[in-house]
Amino acid sequence: MATQITNYQCPNCMAALNYQVGTDKVKCDSCGTEFDTAVIEQLFADKEQAAASAGTEPSFTASAF
Repeated sequence: MATQITNYQCPNCMAALNYQVGTDKVKCDSCGTEFDTAVIEQLFADKEQAAASAGTEPSFTASAF
């Protein structure tokens, strides 16, 4: 069985986000902010699409969100 693992960074402080088992949320252990996984996935998809349109690599910085 194949498993896909995606690592996201907190848009607030750039620390790693951790999936909260039994929910559809990820949480930043550094600043404590929780996000719906759908919101985080959309933020990063939008960032990647903007970078592709500009012909650059995506840069995931706090100022981008």
